Amino acid sequence: MDVQKLFERYNRKYFGGKLPPYTVEISNKYATSRCCKAKRTIYLNEKPEKMKVALLHEMAHTISRSGHGPGWRRQMARLQRLGAPIPKSEYQSYARRNKIDPCREYLEEIEGAAMDAPDLPIHELVQSFRYDKGFITIEGVAETASERRFLREALKVAKEARTLFEKKNHGA
Repeated sequence: MDVQKLFERYNRKYFGGKLPPYTVEISNKYATSRCCKAKRTIYLNEKPEKMKVALLHEMAHTISRSGHGPGWRRQMARLQRLGAPIPKSEYQSYARRNKIDPCREYLEEIEGAAMDAPDLPIHELVQSFRYDKGFITIEGVAETASERRFLREALKVAKEARTLFEKKNHGA
């Protein structure tokens, strides 16, 4: 599947050719697909049967202001109404997720993991989580200031959870 040609076709068909040019790459640079506006690049990391939905998902990000908020969900609903191969669940699930602070949810996951895997070094635990959630590239780089701030907070939470676990289990 030529994802670059698919981007161009979808741009014409669903966006009236108004999206700026983007490079589309199939890559494992991130754990999931991602739209990098600054580089005008869309990275797709999906199975072939999910590639079209993932591409449209990321194309909707190119014209929405942030994340999976109302603007992005409106774009996804518009694409579906136009006949794009997008199941409603692809964007409706984000409405439910956004009611909960996703960062708080991730920090709670890190906290639990730090206690559940007491022998895993904190750095490895956070590094694995960071890649799995798409906060860093496969090379270990956090590309935005907000990602770096969140990761500092994640490291702090993991260290605090591990300290609490050790005090509780070693009587310190």
